[in-house]
Amino acid sequence: MAFTGNEGDIIYQATAEPMTRAYREQKGTEFKAQFFGKNQLKQIIDDAGSEYVGIRIYNALDDAGNQSFVLVAVKADENDLYENKMLANGPACPPCCAPDSPLNE
Repeated sequence: MAFTGNEGDIIYQATAEPMTRAYREQKGTEFKAQFFGKNQLKQIIDDAGSEYVGIRIYNALDDAGNQSFVLVAVKADENDLYENKMLANGPACPPCCAPDSPLNE
């Protein structure tokens, strides 16, 4: 199967809220999310050039053993553009959480 750039579902709060709640109930609240700035996201997208059709997000552990994500641009043939810039180590939630978000309650 080749990627088209249309993968994934657009969802809204009514779907996202129970999904994030289920994760917290099953996995706990030690690590709920990670933030990545738009300028950093733009760098990995721009570096990928015309081959890029999307972003894959890998679960990872940083050097200190903390849960993290690695974001990598992906080509239509489903291969990662791992020789290009990738993104990791955004501020974790907690402590950098959206205090009033129903996705974080």
